[in-house]
Amino acid sequence: MPDRRQVLRVMMLGTAALAAPAACGLPSGGRPIIDGPAAPAGPGTSNTDLQAPLQQDATDAGGLVTNFLNAVAGKLDVDTDFNKANERAKTYLTDNAQKTWSSGSQVTVVRVVEGPASSAGPAGETFVDVTLQPVGILRNDGTVAPGSNTPVPPPQVAMRFTVVLSDRQPGTYLIDDIGPRSANGSTLTGMLLDSTGLSRWYDPHLVYFWSTDSDRRGLVPDLRYVPKVGQLSQEIQRTEMVNWVLGGPSDLLTSAVLNNLYAGITLVGPNLVPPDPNGLLINLSAAPQGLTPPQIMNQLRWSLRPSYEGYEGTVRLQESSQNVKVDGSSSKYLVNSNLADRPYFEGDDTAYCVVGGVVRQIDNPDRLPDVLRNLDRDNRNVRFAALRTGYPYAALVKTDNSLWIGHTPRDNSDAVFVRSDLNGRNWTRPVFLPAADAVVLVAVDGRLHRVDLGGGQTEIGVGDLAVTAFAVAPDGHRIAMIANGSAWVCALRVDGMSISVGPPRYISSGLTDLTSIAWSQLDRVLIAGRGAVNYQLVEATIDGAMATEWKAAYSYRIVSVVALPNPASVPVASQIDRAMVQTDHNIAYHSTRVSSRSIKLGASAPSPSPSPSHAPAGEPVPSNPFYQD
Repeated sequence: MPDRRQVLRVMMLGTAALAAPAACGLPSGGRPIIDGPAAPAGPGTSNTDLQAPLQQDATDAGGLVTNFLNAVAGKLDVDTDFNKANERAKTYLTDNAQKTWSSGSQVTVVRVVEGPASSAGPAGETFVDVTLQPVGILRNDGTVAPGSNTPVPPPQVAMRFTVVLSDRQPGTYLIDDIGPRSANGSTLTGMLLDSTGLSRWYDPHLVYFWSTDSDRRGLVPDLRYVPKVGQLSQEIQRTEMVNWVLGGPSDLLTSAVLNNLYAGITLVGPNLVPPDPNGLLINLSAAPQGLTPPQIMNQLRWSLRPSYEGYEGTVRLQESSQNVKVDGSSSKYLVNSNLADRPYFEGDDTAYCVVGGVVRQIDNPDRLPDVLRNLDRDNRNVRFAALRTGYPYAALVKTDNSLWIGHTPRDNSDAVFVRSDLNGRNWTRPVFLPAADAVVLVAVDGRLHRVDLGGGQTEIGVGDLAVTAFAVAPDGHRIAMIANGSAWVCALRVDGMSISVGPPRYISSGLTDLTSIAWSQLDRVLIAGRGAVNYQLVEATIDGAMATEWKAAYSYRIVSVVALPNPASVPVASQIDRAMVQTDHNIAYHSTRVSSRSIKLGASAPSPSPSPSHAPAGEPVPSNPFYQD
């Protein structure tokens, strides 16, 4: 077993390395990385020998507080787990502090905004000041959910930890008091977990639930956190994953997926056991209602499939200890069940942009989609555009603030475009919703609308939120938005042509002046805004619990960002960053988490009409880049 103190030092060094600026040809600056991503586990490893840091591992007062904010990490799904976490936290406290400290019955995930900063106090005490921002509650279903009555955005809380030398073990430290930094300040109580711990002591993991849309029913991902501390076996981790499926979707997804399909059903065991030569046995106490055996198997196998840790082998299904005849060994479950994977979502990385009012492919500008071949009538005076993958559909917002929806007839004759009756001054880029029918979503003057191929439109209610940017997840059942100056995510319920939005969930990014948002992964979004110095991108989990700055910084305001997530079947270690940024100085960039470069058109591009920019005269100026929907 590795030395725990060395593990902690490696964790701190790793975080510092992630925060280092990158030389990418752009002005650097801004805040350091907030939360670092977890390193993928190697083949055959389980990380189950990890242990949360101990009180005696700290070499100074600041280190003790850092360790304290990670001490409760671990399995938290039953009362005994919470009791163990409580006892681990109490080992950091003096007898005096234990008398006044209340652990509560939940774990609050906090982001360390400032600190820890140490200063000398009276009588040998050390004051450790740290500013924390609560981002959610780590619940027993593996989700991070908003705290009750927590304002948006959550307030930053300036706290002071009073640290003394331990009288239990010479040379170590204990916390003697936890309180506000100022006399009139507030404090956070109970068990606290540093959000960076979610990437160190847990693995983000996706479990899946069936969508409500009968015309395009498929699996929709739901973010959870699998513990990997406390010497947990792989079987315990897999048991957690299956129990999360049985327990139903998170609050975020409730309105967009089928609920209560496994109500009252438990695992017989109660834990899974290691796979035998015939595979992993999952024995349910009863048969779910409303699902066929192949649907049950597909849901379980996708939910066990590893993001970092998981199981890809054969699964045997039993109900009430009776074998269920269903394929649990072939790769057929990968096909036609997951809405965030092929064939529903191909992840086609062909990139487009607007050049002189004309939509063109970036790498091959002369290769126009069939629906946009007519440069004299249709593909002209374009400001924003959308194309639907695999279908001859286009949506164009033009410079006169009009929206045109077009398609190519089956006989491959000239494209037919109709003008929507939508009017307004401030438009977002239109987006084709992944659905059985071609439907366009667009926000105009803060209101979100659904537009059909005939140009008819219906407003989609989002409460009192004024939407200025949005992006739809590859599965088509979640939508991320910039509205009222903040980032949000909602479930998207699709019932044929009827579309509704669930309650919004706030996403904390650490940026200000937010302008745009895009899905970079199935559980994460890219948020554009202003950092401490420059304009930047932050990648945040959709629960807001983890946020990581991409290293490139931009001198000019980012007005839009688009991204292309990898399909669900692509392992995390093999995923590729694909994003594009537009600034308000008419410069567009390809962007990854480590660098950025300006977008250049292929050599065959014709010269468009002059456009104000920093590009040389006559050089094509790409703007408002996008991927196919």
